[in-house]
Amino acid sequence: MRTFPYTSIAILALILLLIDAYAYKGWKKLTWPLPAKWLRVLVGIYWLHSVAFIVSMLWLSYGYRSQYSPELHIRASYLFGWGLATGIPKIIFILFHGAEDLIHFLNTISKKIFRTESVGMPGVPIDRATFLTKTGLA
Repeated sequence: MRTFPYTSIAILALILLLIDAYAYKGWKKLTWPLPAKWLRVLVGIYWLHSVAFIVSMLWLSYGYRSQYSPELHIRASYLFGWGLATGIPKIIFILFHGAEDLIHFLNTISKKIFRTESVGMPGVPIDRATFLTKTGLA
């Protein structure tokens, strides 16, 4: 049984798109106060960058399968550097954003199970995660 030669690359591309989608969800929270025009520009740049990286990865893998040359090796080195320079910050961001989502999920579950009312200062209530996010941006 012969498998599709690009199966591993296609799976990697899908994983990268899922990572980008989750990072975009968190990134969108940080950029929501921007005007709609700037937000559209930044969204376009974000997704153009992600898709360009995946297309470059697929193109280089095709080049390596057809023939090997030093020029392709140099291009692959640049692509690897590009992936590290943009991938590591996304992974770090995803770790913190994932921890925040996990805290929100656990808080929601605990509120539904224990049904406790918050006791605090009068005024507009703010939860701990929102407070930490807002102070971290300041």
